[in-house]
Amino acid sequence: MRTYLTSDSEKKKLRGLKRKMRLMRALPGLLEDFDPCPIPGLGYWYMKIPMPWAALEGPKAKPAVRLECVRLMIESSIVLGRSLSGGRAEARSFCVIRLPRLFDSELIVHFERGFLEEKIRLELESDGPEYWYEPLPEERSLIEEWRLDTFEGVRERGLLERIEDESGSRTGEVWYVGDV
Repeated sequence: MRTYLTSDSEKKKLRGLKRKMRLMRALPGLLEDFDPCPIPGLGYWYMKIPMPWAALEGPKAKPAVRLECVRLMIESSIVLGRSLSGGRAEARSFCVIRLPRLFDSELIVHFERGFLEEKIRLELESDGPEYWYEPLPEERSLIEEWRLDTFEGVRERGLLERIEDESGSRTGEVWYVGDV
């Protein structure tokens, strides 16, 4: 008889997923009247995706949950952008969707118009030993590939990301979706 080693996370049941998905579904509504302020020293506001790693990337992660979380993050960035349009002409709201590492995704509000362009420019120009970025073809679309038909006219920009660190080498995609 063979014995296989498994991690504790593979054995544990993913608990509270329905409750966590209710919170995720409520997020766009919670952001309707939200007025974010820049984090001191950063010049922007951000919020990580409010879901546990196991629900998004773990061995028990379900594609339907991942799909709904991406849809809700995009919807939240649109709602947040509408709430900013009142008195902050320079502010931009968008979400960053990282694939396959969806747990690293976040909502972002930049308060200076050129901040995102500068961030993407620096990522594309970086040639450090750890991170390397390259623009994805413009004809590619996260919204079309994931069949998120409810978001027509939303702008998106994708980058191919390569990371090399002590845990090895991996490739993924970084999608900026919203007011980009």
